[in-house]
Formats: sequence, C-alpha cells, structure tokens
Amino acid sequence: MGTRVENRRCAYCNGKGVTEEGELVRTRGTCPVCEGIGIVSVPVNWRKCPMCGGSGRKGIGEHFSQLERCQKCQGMGWVEPPPLKYV
Repeated sequence: MGTRVENRRCAYCNGKGVTEEGELVRTRGTCPVCEGIGIVSVPVNWRKCPMCGGSGRKGIGEHFSQLERCQKCQGMGWVEPPPLKYV
C-alpha cells in the first residue's frame, strides 16, 4: 500500500504556475517547483517547512531584498516530519 498524498497549492508560485519577472527569477516563466500546474502532491503526514514557514522561499541579502527557493523544502513549502524516537 502506497503513501497517501494530497494536492496542495504550490508555495513557490502561490498556486499561479508561473513566476513573475523580478519575483524570484529574471524573467517570467513556468514555476520550477510545480512545473506550471500550481499544485504539488504532498504525503498527508508532511508538515509546513519550519525553515520558510511554508512559503517555499527564503530571503537572502540585506533586509531580505532578494528571495530564493528554500533549501530545506526545495520551494514546495512542505517537509517530511522528523522520525519518531522510541524510548
């Protein structure tokens, strides 16, 4: 039996399927995370990325004037939960 997944809005493009010029890329183009669909399939037990807060973006530079794809979630906004620790 496979892992159950849910379709969720792509955090990187905010569900638009494209990135706007000056937003995260130099020219308007297809979102590299969702490949233009606007949604991503995420396992149901995954959680919002703690590094970017689920935005899929991470600020760089002075005062977060530039944005790049979050390295932890790769722009998806969701990450696998940490493994359970048994004691």
